[in-house]
Amino acid sequence: MLPKMKALFVDDEPRILSGLRRMLRPMRQEWEMLFAPSGRDALDLLAVEDCDVVISDMRMPGMDGVELLGRVRESHPHVGRMALSGQAAKETVLASVGLVHQYLAKPCEASVLRATLNRTAARVGLVNDASLRRRICGLSCVASAPGLYEDFVATARAEGATAEDLGTFIAQDIGMSARVMQLVSSAFFARPARTLLPSEAAVFLGTDVLKPLAGSEDGFRPAAAPSPVVSASALSAHSLAVARAARAVATSQGADKKAAGLAYTSGLLHDVGVLVLADELPSQYQQALDAVGDGTRGAAEAEREAVGATHAQVGALLLGLWGLDEGIVEAVAYHHEPSRSGGNAFGALTAVHVADTWVHQNALTDGPERGREVDARYLQAVGVLEELGAWSNLCRDAVREEPAHV
Repeated sequence: MLPKMKALFVDDEPRILSGLRRMLRPMRQEWEMLFAPSGRDALDLLAVEDCDVVISDMRMPGMDGVELLGRVRESHPHVGRMALSGQAAKETVLASVGLVHQYLAKPCEASVLRATLNRTAARVGLVNDASLRRRICGLSCVASAPGLYEDFVATARAEGATAEDLGTFIAQDIGMSARVMQLVSSAFFARPARTLLPSEAAVFLGTDVLKPLAGSEDGFRPAAAPSPVVSASALSAHSLAVARAARAVATSQGADKKAAGLAYTSGLLHDVGVLVLADELPSQYQQALDAVGDGTRGAAEAEREAVGATHAQVGALLLGLWGLDEGIVEAVAYHHEPSRSGGNAFGALTAVHVADTWVHQNALTDGPERGREVDARYLQAVGVLEELGAWSNLCRDAVREEPAHV
């Protein structure tokens, strides 16, 4: 039997804590719930209890939620960090962007809170290596391609820059897209809007949010240039090609605008775990790439041996912690091995798997994964294996239409 997950709720209002106890009682078989009336009490509990997630109010006397979660990230980086709070000032929210994985609004329906905890448990289970999980939970943001980041910051500082202008750069970059999707997927500023495209998410947030983030290390940051392991610019170019091809595949199956957009965003973010591993564990990740390159290991096997998880699992854990749409998280988690998802219905995962494989097969990307084959057993189960020929032409047209260079 798997050990229970453990959640610590922090709020200075006794009636809120009592309500949470009642609300979460049906989950007591899967989760152990702890409750603290202040930030100081929460830190004392964390000193003796190994929790999986801390859910804190942001407006508390003495030690507020920003300070508490900052100290949790510093002393307990493996712990998930969530805010469950009423409307907060924009300055408070901006200060918490790099600290809070998800922001839930008060009052929070029982079904929403329970679903959030269950999703967290499922995503944490993707990465068994405790050291790697600690690194992922401790991340404040994902590194961006240096050139795009510099252009974004310069534009943000220019007089008269619009959210549409900034969204142009964000939509081309994995790290910046991941950040804005995190913000609109949680209740940081309004009700969650998980189905927006990254460019639409930028407009949704507006310049009042994007400009301060442009000058904040917890908002956006550039990757080391040049990276000794992975080029963030080349990876963004690959991901843009996959995103466009995935949208074309989804549209061909009758997907509406939201579903096609979900396939696009999933394609753009499918390799976010590569950036995390290359940035956080460069020498180990290089070992994995070398093992794949010399033919001694498959990609998934090499990554598991070298770093303790695949880049797909790492990316899914991060985006799951950040509260992105489950369709995106599933597509990221299983884009190499879709049969492991257990699903048999067409969705963003199908579109991204087909698009990513096509891009690799057609030499639109360098590296050891060229020539990778589709998961025919999965496509047969979904009932779309015979569509591969037509999809190849769609992918080619989609990538040619909008060059993948950034």
